[in-house]
Amino acid sequence: MKREVSTRPSEKQQKILKIKEYLQTTPEGATPKMIALYTGINQATVRGMIGKIKGIEQVPGLRGVYRLVEGDGHDAIFAYNFHNLIVGVFLPNYQKESVKQTLSCELTNYEFTICKETKKATMRISTPKVKGTDYPINVSSITLAFALFRELVFKFAEVKVQMKDVQVNSIEFNKDYSNLKLEGVNCITLENLIEQFKIYQKSDKLRTEHKLKIPLNAEDLIKLLGIKDD
Repeated sequence: MKREVSTRPSEKQQKILKIKEYLQTTPEGATPKMIALYTGINQATVRGMIGKIKGIEQVPGLRGVYRLVEGDGHDAIFAYNFHNLIVGVFLPNYQKESVKQTLSCELTNYEFTICKETKKATMRISTPKVKGTDYPINVSSITLAFALFRELVFKFAEVKVQMKDVQVNSIEFNKDYSNLKLEGVNCITLENLIEQFKIYQKSDKLRTEHKLKIPLNAEDLIKLLGIKDD
């Protein structure tokens, strides 16, 4: 007689909780491989159950990438996304050769350079395009980007950079509303001394966008966003 082996409900619920807790830290989404790596759950198990878990969906346009959905009790982390982030720091005593490194982490690419002539280190964070636009990164991941930049500067320049020394040269924040629509116009743009604010209609949503107009140091930006920097 063939014996059937099944996962006890308590074990299954524990795995679901672990998966959801991990996805809270990566609001932009993750693959079953990433989830398995960070939760310790077998990759085949994750792949077999993730499509059936309430409150988790596959990211539109990205096959095999899953995220928590809004309305599942974690709405706060979905408030704003960011893209087009470029950070830099001046290294007045840098004497080594120029550096160019590209790092990839499934959904995110990090282009890091140090220019010997200008003595400046920079990093640009980019993501694949989905439906003609850059796939956004949740604002909760911004401190990770700053931490990686500081680590790369230390690795190649042997300089410990403080957050107050890191300059944000470019960044855009946006938030989408699926139940609102502009009538009569496609875009409204307002500007002040430090940012450009836009409201515009996408094909299936209304988007608000804040674009930084002047450089801002990373420490001030973190405080402005109210994010705790550990």
